[in-house]
Amino acid sequence: SLNLTGNVWGDPVPEVSWMKNDKPLLPDDHYTLKFEHGKFASITIAAVTTIDSGKYALLVKNKYGTEAAEFTVSVYIPEDEAEKK
Repeated sequence: SLNLTGNVWGDPVPEVSWMKNDKPLLPDDHYTLKFEHGKFASITIAAVTTIDSGKYALLVKNKYGTEAAEFTVSVYIPEDEAEKK
């Protein structure tokens, strides 16, 4: 699995969302989203594969504005495993 985490705080409490390649991510069996105000927001990706490569963004928004943190994730198959296929 892979975990991406960002520190988050704001007043008023911000809305937090995650994006992958500019598309919203919703929690499911593959993505676990957590938010603890004043501490962190995180996404955990289960059973990571090459399909999970891409640009992830943590968006934090309240009435005063929006901030974003971007993460680039690159997943590669090790050469010895790629040769087995």
